[in-house]
Amino acid sequence: MKFIKLILILAIVLLGTNGIFAQNTDNIEKATLECIDGKLEKSGIDHSYLISSLDKLISFIKQDNNDSIFALNAEFDTIFTKSGFYKNSDLDYSVLIDCMESSPDFDSTLIDSNLSFYHLYELFNAVDNDTSLLYNTNPIILLQAYDQAVLKQDTTKDFYKVISLIYLSSVIHKDNINRHKETEQSKEITKLELEEAIEEEITIENDSIYISDKVYNYHSIEEKPEYPGGFDSLEQYVVEKVKATGISQHYTVFVGFVILKDGSISNAKIVRGSDDDMNNIAIDIVNSMPKWKAGKVEGKEVKVYFILPIKFERDK
Repeated sequence: MKFIKLILILAIVLLGTNGIFAQNTDNIEKATLECIDGKLEKSGIDHSYLISSLDKLISFIKQDNNDSIFALNAEFDTIFTKSGFYKNSDLDYSVLIDCMESSPDFDSTLIDSNLSFYHLYELFNAVDNDTSLLYNTNPIILLQAYDQAVLKQDTTKDFYKVISLIYLSSVIHKDNINRHKETEQSKEITKLELEEAIEEEITIENDSIYISDKVYNYHSIEEKPEYPGGFDSLEQYVVEKVKATGISQHYTVFVGFVILKDGSISNAKIVRGSDDDMNNIAIDIVNSMPKWKAGKVEGKEVKVYFILPIKFERDK
């Protein structure tokens, strides 16, 4: 009997607290925005600027206007860095968490786990406690996690628009950094990688790669080999070939190969990639390429070693 009474009392307390919480939600969100504005002052703006910018960013995303997306996001990067939201080029989630905890009413939010505010607080804490999520999770999943955290009826509130802009911008920022790192990795040519790619004796001298009659590192010569139509055409070729496979996974294979003096492809080998099926497909894609314009040294065609990332993307 005492146990049943205890349960009834607890239920009454919880129901009463939910009512109190509903009254205080606006105060909590307002206090968080005031905290964010205090930090944005260092950049000479307030949260209203972020709200107006959010509409622009969403419009660019819908138009698939990557140049405008990255240009606008570069502005956000500057703003958030000056304002202290970024730490070591990453969004410092602890700053957002501190702002969310700045309201005197904050403790009451922990009682009701059905609210958007609480869901975001849990999401930000999870990322703050394990930053590897930013590096190892597909950005689409990160965005879906946010979308699931915020209730539909809350998306029109200024508070959630501001948080949405900061979160969305950070995901784009991190995805851009990851892509840049991936591109830089494709440029790293070590002796070990070359030995895997070319089954001949290799020596390295003055950043040039020599086998029987000199195979040069792509990045060591000025007149580089060129795919017909340039890199944009090369990217389109790879995308179309990958799409034709019907594979729907997020995975990248790095293929090293030699572009011969006549522009044909030789010695295609996997430099980095652990899935045998996709490795084989990547090799086939490289071997099926049309002839390149050969690289030259002192006006003469030469053999050149090149590493190409083949990206398999999930369906969107």
